[in-house]
Amino acid sequence: MDLSKLPLEELLIIRKIVESQELQIELEKVIEKKEQEKLLPEEYQSDRLPEFYSQYEEQCLELLSQLNYYDVEFFPLYSFRAAGNNKGGDFRMIRSNIYQSGWKSLNQFEPFFKENSSNIYLYEGVFNTWNYIKTSICNKLDKEKNINTKEDLLKDYKERQELVKISIRNISKELLNLRLQVPNSRLSVANQGLNRTANKIGEQVTYNQKLFIQALAFGMSLEDLQKKNYEGAKRLLYVPR
Repeated sequence: MDLSKLPLEELLIIRKIVESQELQIELEKVIEKKEQEKLLPEEYQSDRLPEFYSQYEEQCLELLSQLNYYDVEFFPLYSFRAAGNNKGGDFRMIRSNIYQSGWKSLNQFEPFFKENSSNIYLYEGVFNTWNYIKTSICNKLDKEKNINTKEDLLKDYKERQELVKISIRNISKELLNLRLQVPNSRLSVANQGLNRTANKIGEQVTYNQKLFIQALAFGMSLEDLQKKNYEGAKRLLYVPR
């Protein structure tokens, strides 16, 4: 029996009647984990997706299969190497086979996380950024409808990056304030340099800030950026499990 699939209420009932010491130990571990998960703010869990995601899942995954690292450089070059977000270490080194495949297509990441929940625990920063990308694509599909290729998806990406660059301090300040309000929360991209970016002086952009700008632009529509609505960027925030 896979105890992890049972709801917390049933696990508590089983604990009262189980006699096997080995099973009791396993049961206690699962209960502890589920109780901890229950305490997490639901709106900031790393697996969250739009409630209408299932409606666009097939299209979303098809578009993801067309994308590679060259299209979303912030994913491998920033999210993979953030030690504070990934208990398993640098994803590029430890999971080199999956990492290498991403230069051709991102389609390996869905089964990597879906088929083994321990990968989520070990690389939760990567997992959160993966769901950030999926959320961004899904939101775009819901708003624009006529998106069939990655060219359709990325048609105004450079323009969005320019708008983010202009407003990078204000966006970073909003994210910094949110991070302070949500206990134990982190960004899965640029968490460590967020305070520095929020208070940056001058227009010169560092390499890491360039990747951060790319990440932010991917998560927000051109219309939202023009209106200075930065809600989409807040999906980068999560509370580690």
